[in-house]
Amino acid sequence: MGVRELLTKAIFDQNPDREFYLEESFPLGFLQNAYSHRTFSKLRASIAGLYVWRVSHAAGATDQARMVREADFAFRQAWALCPYSPEAVFRYVNFLVDQKRVDEAILVAGTATKLPQSKDNTQLVQLVNQLKQWRK
Repeated sequence: MGVRELLTKAIFDQNPDREFYLEESFPLGFLQNAYSHRTFSKLRASIAGLYVWRVSHAAGATDQARMVREADFAFRQAWALCPYSPEAVFRYVNFLVDQKRVDEAILVAGTATKLPQSKDNTQLVQLVNQLKQWRK
C-alpha cells in the first residue's frame, strides 16, 4: 500500500491541473489460484499469437527475427504460467514446428502430458506421438 500512495502523490504533484484520479486494485491470489494461471497464460499466448502474425508481416529480416524472438518468449511465459493449458501447449508447439524446432515441441508437449493437472491428456499424448513420427 505504501508504494501505491507514494506513486499517487507523485502523479498529483506532477499534474496539478488534474482534479482527480481513480485507482482501482484488488488482490489476485495468483499463486494459489489455478483460474488466474490459466487466464494469464491465455492472455500471454494471445500476445504471442500477435507476434507470430507480425512475423509474416515484418518489414525486413531484422524485424522478422525480432518478432520470432518475442513470440518465443511470450509462448514460453504462457507455458510457464500454465504448462497444463492445452491452448498454451498447442499454440507453442505449432510455433515450434513452424520454426523447425520439433525436438523442443516434443519436449513441451511431453512435459504437459506428465502433469497431474492434465486430466484428459489423450490429445497431448497423440500430439507427442505425431510429432515423434513427423520427426522421423
